[in-house]
Amino acid sequence: MHRTIAFRLPCPGHPRAVVTSDYGLTRARVQLGGQVALEVSSPEELSRGVSADLAGGGTVSLRAADGELELALDGTPALREDQLV
Repeated sequence: MHRTIAFRLPCPGHPRAVVTSDYGLTRARVQLGGQVALEVSSPEELSRGVSADLAGGGTVSLRAADGELELALDGTPALREDQLV
């Protein structure tokens, strides 16, 4: 995996989620607090979108759309750190 994108989740404290993937978007991994929260192992899954329940509550989801990765918490999009002011 070669691409790393940091997101801020839309919840109190705006915790950081780190998504790593290959540039072809054939697989990806979401880490929260250093722990793997979600792992995607095929481009088909990534295109469809994959979700996982978090131990502390809530559901994180990841999908690829138009060559970009989209991360959400309970359906609300997370913000990419590199796009925050």
